Amino acid sequence: MSENNSGAPSGTEETPYERAANPESIITSHKLYETGNSAADALLHLLWGGPESEGAYGAIILPGKRLKDGTLNFATGTQFAQITPSDDSDPLSFDIPDDDTDVYFCPALFSTDENRRRGNIKGSYALWIDYDQPTTLDAILNETPMQPTAVVESSPGKFHAYWVLHEFVSDIELIQRANYAIMINTPGCADADESGWDAAQVLRLPLGVNSKSGYTDAHRPAIRFMDDGAVYPLQAFLSLPHEPVGPWQLNVSHVEVEWDGEIPEVPAGLTGRARDYLTGESSSGDRSNDCYAVIRALGELGTDPGDIVGLLYGSPLAARYGSSEGRIVRDVERVLGKAEHDGSGPEPATSPHTPTDDEVEALLAELKTMADLGNQPPTAYVVKGYLYRDTLSRAFGASGSMKSFLVLDIAIHVANNMPWNGHRVNGGPVVYIVAEGSAGVGKRGLAWEQYHEREIGPNLHILPRPVQTKGDEWDVLIKVCERIQPVLIVLDTQARISVGIDENDNTQMGEMVAQVDRLKAATGACALLVHHSGNKNTDRSRGASSVKGAVDTELSVERSGGKALNETVITFGVAKQKDAEELPDFKLKPVHVVLDGRFDDDGDPITSVVLVAEASEFTTANVIGTKEHAIKALDEEGVPDNASNRAVKEALKKLGLRLGNEKIAEVVRIRQGRHESNVNDNETE
Repeated sequence: MSENNSGAPSGTEETPYERAANPESIITSHKLYETGNSAADALLHLLWGGPESEGAYGAIILPGKRLKDGTLNFATGTQFAQITPSDDSDPLSFDIPDDDTDVYFCPALFSTDENRRRGNIKGSYALWIDYDQPTTLDAILNETPMQPTAVVESSPGKFHAYWVLHEFVSDIELIQRANYAIMINTPGCADADESGWDAAQVLRLPLGVNSKSGYTDAHRPAIRFMDDGAVYPLQAFLSLPHEPVGPWQLNVSHVEVEWDGEIPEVPAGLTGRARDYLTGESSSGDRSNDCYAVIRALGELGTDPGDIVGLLYGSPLAARYGSSEGRIVRDVERVLGKAEHDGSGPEPATSPHTPTDDEVEALLAELKTMADLGNQPPTAYVVKGYLYRDTLSRAFGASGSMKSFLVLDIAIHVANNMPWNGHRVNGGPVVYIVAEGSAGVGKRGLAWEQYHEREIGPNLHILPRPVQTKGDEWDVLIKVCERIQPVLIVLDTQARISVGIDENDNTQMGEMVAQVDRLKAATGACALLVHHSGNKNTDRSRGASSVKGAVDTELSVERSGGKALNETVITFGVAKQKDAEELPDFKLKPVHVVLDGRFDDDGDPITSVVLVAEASEFTTANVIGTKEHAIKALDEEGVPDNASNRAVKEALKKLGLRLGNEKIAEVVRIRQGRHESNVNDNETE
């Protein structure tokens, strides 16, 4: 392919897999060409750039315009190239003109260049999902179980997304199970492309144009998002709630398909577009679209599944796309099986349990008198007035309300046994599940350390990915927390740890609460959920009312004021406190922090935010600066180099900059040294 000037990782640079083992070098790259050769290079280097790729074969499919005129199909249009990541030259050598149409590729890698059969798949460094229904980039980034590593818009409003893995996965069934788990746990994907989880899936490259009928202007597939620091373990996806599936079987009613090898006549009842697709009179240019339309139409006519296979196998449609008999059989099984599956029906009746005498005596022993309960010690607080041990709590706020900033600040204070905004803290270990927006947590921690002039320390244990309450890994999390014995467990956010659960269903959410209660009971910690407010009623938490009934404490976070950070006010309040006084609201202000010695690829300083009580002496300062930032601001303001420590401190306060005393002393020393050097130079002239 053409020279890659996109800023994407090349064969000789550090790969995402190496970056995953070295957090200091994790980067976020959005400065990519959206489409064209550079974008295609960027995506292929991301998905095929790991060490296990060496010697494997990548497959590019070039049906282009020739697919429509019948000179090529998906089988004859496939070209392979062996990948050599250790070579100094471009490891991916494909002859692809940028103006070609309908360029596809396989995300998986092959062990041979013979053909694209599943048996020839070597494995994959990534998972993927093909969104068949229109959606938005924002929905994909915020509603999938884990944030994708890359998202490509293949046609207007339709996307496919990729998740890069820590490890190379050679087990095809595990790849397909994980892809399927993502699909069924993503809102709006219930009707996604039935082959979207297939290990041999073919997807469009962000290259050339999409010539599907119905587009008045040729659409150019494009990269819409890429974060090459978002790299995940395979187990994070396998632990998502899903029914284990075999290599070719969806979680639907199974349809037995037997074909006797005969090509039946086309039923007279098959009309319209489905008939045209089957007979080759027309084509959408998309194999799945054409085949599934025909299968559904024939199924509605009551055609025997075996006859459907025969009709497709002997049709111009199969010849156009190079579809094998096995592929057609699997398509029929999927489409007809999905149509038959309704997932409903009453639960089977169960016989009542007959309790034993020991069970009855054990429960009797647990009954307490009022005097017993009155003599129990009061519940220990974590943050006095707000969070208590052995309770279920929740903090909610609208998207962008800075609720995660606030909860992280609480967690850090608890982990360091520091009073939080004037409220006493009984500190100890904290476990924080960052199930949403993990990319920014690191710099938030650096900003906190810089503002407070102290290290956060080892008592804060962060997992930068979700663990599902319905998955087996939840039991692993409970055991981990039993070992750590935290006083606070933060689950940020509720939606990301309960994927596959209808948050508006009281019964399903009751089961989620029961799982969080297990975590709380095993540790005696305060379990704190972070959740979104209602879409219309922002003064309440979103979803089923049963959760609010179950929580002991509910806290609200509201953002107001102007859009500018120095105009923003965060109001923190108590929406519910079951067994303590509901304290009045108080306000916090965000303070902009320029991270000391941290710069992005363009040389611009990296910044973040900390929240401080509005009454704090420092909230008049909008920026926590670095030494370099302060010196530059003082120079621009015309403050003399020989200014005293006190004068520099007053000048920085007027400029809206805050530095610690040690940094101010260093700024004064540097500027006074510069002054003395200038004086000496003048004396020697």
